Amino acid sequence: MPRADSDGVSIHYELAGTGDALVLIGGVGGGGGEYRPLIDALAGHHRVLAADNRGAGSSDKPDEPYGYGMMAADTVAAMDAAAVAAADIVGFSMGARIAIELCLALPERVRTLTRLTASGGDSLAGFGRFGRTSAARQPSRALAPR
Repeated sequence: MPRADSDGVSIHYELAGTGDALVLIGGVGGGGGEYRPLIDALAGHHRVLAADNRGAGSSDKPDEPYGYGMMAADTVAAMDAAAVAAADIVGFSMGARIAIELCLALPERVRTLTRLTASGGDSLAGFGRFGRTSAARQPSRALAPR
């Protein structure tokens, strides 16, 4: 079971498939295994990385407040452990908010951003190249086989 260290917190992640890297970031309480059918479908065309957010699945559950920036750092730790330099990022629900933090902090690590079931309060307006592309206008760009 692969794990990454994120500032002393052990983050569980899964890797499947070959091809361009695609990182799935789940929502509240969801583990990467929750997306198994999607991982299996995408693994035919992508190298899929799905990490359990801290506090969920098989990742550590430290007794402290969590924040989106902290969880974005966890995702980057998993990317580093899996030798993923840059990827298409797909965030589900809270994972979409985490993905925005990752984009803002390390835009060079993000090829594309797809936000699914994201709350309406986190507009990307003004966030450079990510403000020009939304999941509503290009829902399958990151998921399309290359």
